[in-house]
Amino acid sequence: MENLNTGSVVDFHQLKDYEKAARDFSEGNKELEKLLLNCFHRGIQTTACCGGHENENRKPYISFSYSPENEQVIYALLSNLKDRECVFRYNKLANRKSFFSVEEGQVFDFHHESTLFSDMNDVICSFDMGKDYYTELPKDLQKYSSILKNSENDEFLNANGTSDYFQMCYEKGLNGYEYTMLTSNPYYNMMAEKGNFTKDETEGFPSYILNVSNREMAISALNGLATNIQTFGNKQEETFNHSQSQTSQPQEKENRFESDARIGKGAL
Repeated sequence: MENLNTGSVVDFHQLKDYEKAARDFSEGNKELEKLLLNCFHRGIQTTACCGGHENENRKPYISFSYSPENEQVIYALLSNLKDRECVFRYNKLANRKSFFSVEEGQVFDFHHESTLFSDMNDVICSFDMGKDYYTELPKDLQKYSSILKNSENDEFLNANGTSDYFQMCYEKGLNGYEYTMLTSNPYYNMMAEKGNFTKDETEGFPSYILNVSNREMAISALNGLATNIQTFGNKQEETFNHSQSQTSQPQEKENRFESDARIGKGAL
């Protein structure tokens, strides 16, 4: 049978054989295969994964569709793995699709077997659909999650040229906690810089990083960023609504004129 792992995204709802799909996508990684199969059976939609390739410096990871259906799963993973040295990464692209990935952190050594997938599988196995995992998050990760929620609900973030992409990461490092924002939206970048995030251009494009030794130190900076992003979205919406109102006024006047003209003709 044809291998499903062709490099193209496969619609979750088109998967007929979960065992084969998990085997094909896991690239021989048995722990990843178990995790995928568990997700498929529970209706948890994944979008991409990698068992890890040292020659390409591609660390093990798995990503999920960022959707209302997956929201509590994401909170559960954050809550249970928040102190593990891995990277949680939210991405919203220009096509307005968004996903959330969990990947091995900076200290991962390819010479040691990753336990990421088995750790995640433990979380998925104990996942309770009726539980609110958001309330179990520490305050900083609640703020982090609210930023993701704001960007997800912001109709202007990736529309009409407002922005091409938005990415927000959280990572537990050796010496504390790191939050990183990457976006092509200059306003968001300005707000991050004002919120004590440090600009970093070592990768060739600007990113804004917040490094703190404890979670309490992150709350005010993340809260400020979340508030400014929400404010920006509201201002953009007001501008859009005002523009639509101004555009509609000449049309309304024209319609009234045509209506008056027809009434006049009927009276003649």
